[in-house]
Amino acid sequence: MPDSTRDFLLVTSILEQVNASIASAVSAVEHPHQLLEDLARRSILTTQVIGPGGWFKYHQLFRRLLLIQLNATRSVAEIRELHRAAAGWYAEHGDLEQAVSHSLSARDTQSATNYLAELTPLLMLTGRSATLLDLSQRVIDSVDEPTIVQLVCKGEALHSLGDQPLELDRIIEHVAQELLKIEESDDDRTPTGVADPTSWESPAALPWIRSVQLRRKGDAVGLAAMNRPENVPSPSSAVEGEVAEGLIWLEQYREAERLLELAMRRRTEDGYVPHIVNNLGLLAASRAGQGNIDDARSLTDAALDLCAKHGLGQVRHAMYARLMSSWLAWSRRDLE
Repeated sequence: MPDSTRDFLLVTSILEQVNASIASAVSAVEHPHQLLEDLARRSILTTQVIGPGGWFKYHQLFRRLLLIQLNATRSVAEIRELHRAAAGWYAEHGDLEQAVSHSLSARDTQSATNYLAELTPLLMLTGRSATLLDLSQRVIDSVDEPTIVQLVCKGEALHSLGDQPLELDRIIEHVAQELLKIEESDDDRTPTGVADPTSWESPAALPWIRSVQLRRKGDAVGLAAMNRPENVPSPSSAVEGEVAEGLIWLEQYREAERLLELAMRRRTEDGYVPHIVNNLGLLAASRAGQGNIDDARSLTDAALDLCAKHGLGQVRHAMYARLMSSWLAWSRRDLE
């Protein structure tokens, strides 16, 4: 093969699939689509992937050979730069999973963490918590000391999956302690230099972290005690839901509903549907606790309708709506 073709095959072997656009990002060859079509047409262990995007892939054994040759002929720095370019292309085109993977291969942990943080709510919304757990663990394994954001991403996955409760509690406690250190220090910057009050890395997140700890311990009295002006309203409206849950357990329905309605107004403004669903489920539980079954049923139906409309699947935010649906079915003896 010409040197240019051989070079093209070597540098694009870092990709599971290749099209003209990403090929241009990692290689210097001109007219990459023509070259890929020519390789596929000549059956040089290259096939075109059915579907949009003009994607091609190399035969698995051929790609392994190319990767061996790439590692033998290029420096570590050169190969990492290829992965960095691939990560940037994938991030620009919305495939953050691949962006995380290639950033890790480039040893660019900061970019991998940023992509992971951006990807976390998307994976949670689509019920792909197992994927989130795998990616967050890979990022954590790449560093000596995990950051708050990396740990919270893993914690979100464990919370959603219901997996490893002791590990989740350990993560929550560690994050709380790290935030406390930041709060008590003279440095007003967060670990990434972003003093965003809704950030996981901001000391302003401490009340939310503490409320999650209390809920996981079943400490309704402790949750109710957090219903103070310095904690609510919270920057992200997350504390209100946790505290309201404790108040419902204590049958303090009026105050619970005040907090939920406050959070609902803010979440309706920003359009974050999962939290709206969560709050509707809790409101339904409060109405059922007060004996208002019709209202409970109406709120439950509204929450489940939102889940269906937005394709939320089995996200944990729908837990109370599904629990109330089951409870209402039981109350009318609908055992099936």
